[in-house]
Amino acid sequence: MRVLVFCLAIVMLFSLSVAAQEITSLRQELNESYDELLNLQASYQEKEKQVEKLANHIQAQEAESQTLSKSLIEIEQKLEQEQTFVSKKQQALSRIKQQLIGEQASFKRAEQAAVNAFKLLSTKQQNSRQLVPNLKETAFLDYLAYTNGQTYAAAGEKVQALAEEQLNLESTIAASNQKQQKIKNKITEIKTGYQQLKTELSKNKLQYASLQQEANLFRRQLYEQEKQVSELERELTAQIGSTKLPSKRNSFLGWPLSEKGRISSEYGLRMHPIFNEERFHTGVDLAVPAGTPIKAAADGIVVTSAELNGYGLSVLIDHGQGISTFYGHASKLLVEAGTKVRRGQTIALVGSTGFSTGPHLHFEVRESGAHVNPWTWLQ
Repeated sequence: MRVLVFCLAIVMLFSLSVAAQEITSLRQELNESYDELLNLQASYQEKEKQVEKLANHIQAQEAESQTLSKSLIEIEQKLEQEQTFVSKKQQALSRIKQQLIGEQASFKRAEQAAVNAFKLLSTKQQNSRQLVPNLKETAFLDYLAYTNGQTYAAAGEKVQALAEEQLNLESTIAASNQKQQKIKNKITEIKTGYQQLKTELSKNKLQYASLQQEANLFRRQLYEQEKQVSELERELTAQIGSTKLPSKRNSFLGWPLSEKGRISSEYGLRMHPIFNEERFHTGVDLAVPAGTPIKAAADGIVVTSAELNGYGLSVLIDHGQGISTFYGHASKLLVEAGTKVRRGQTIALVGSTGFSTGPHLHFEVRESGAHVNPWTWLQ
């Protein structure tokens, strides 16, 4: 009998020793996984900062590119206006030149007529000194010399006015041509800067795509590591009832619904049903009919009761000691921020608000703000 008791004691001690070793091994593995998780989080955050910084730089470059494009359009319109202006002035100059040629011919004819009239008048005046003057003829010659002189003077004024107008037009055209050249130089400068900017922008977009791929890789590794940590926590909890925060888990959380429902999506990495890309699901989805009462999982204070982006109508409850629970996609909210609630109290009704494919409750447990596997807390 003593031998049997002794053997049983040896077996029990051996079993306890093995269990202790398994727990120690699990703790060590969990600690190592936590360390790796922290490293991945730091790497991912750094990569996300790089992506965000480059995205902001690209946004600034695109804004600058739009400004340059707008400036280019405006200055090209100015060039077009200046070219139209010069074209009209050149047409006017061409007309003036043609008029000037005609007026110069008229001026020469008037000049010759005036000279001839004055010569004739002079000859008659000399002859009249020797003979009896013919007063009528002399008067006519005086009138003829006068009118030819007036015609000659008027033709000269026309020629001078047209010549001045020609000079003014040529000066205006020359000034406009200089202005056009400056505009063309500015257009060349803007186009060069615009092209350089587009080249740099193209390179930055390629770099951005590469950084995003790297960030996505880190994110996937991070999700996998979070899943591994969660599984180790769950396994260790199953053996000793707690993990890294034993003092905070004096009691488990109550079921967050008035009925069990169906688990439509687990905690962990999954293919998002709406965005069709791999993402980490930070809670569990419990499918139940719309209007099913949502219950507070434990006593606490409502921190948030509002519509939150993709989560729709949501409630966040602080239970103290760094523990909080989150309830998303409700159809109606029944509590306000700052309200004290009791475990099992109805706080909202199930719905499908936000990014949702059907009525369900998205339930999360957070420790110090970080999501954890809800199954390590739920009864």
